[in-house]
Amino acid sequence: MINKLNFIFLFLMIMSTCNALSIAIDIQVLNERHFQKRKTNIHSSLSCVSLSP
Repeated sequence: MINKLNFIFLFLMIMSTCNALSIAIDIQVLNERHFQKRKTNIHSSLSCVSLSP
């Protein structure tokens, strides 16, 4: 009985850790996408400035 409870607790801990890791990865991917979008915005604004006389 105690072993089963320990196993369930360990399983829940692993699952929550995996969920936290996947959430952290999702946030990092979103941040990288946002940063790339901002970089392209900066590039396009720079090209607009260089194109204008």
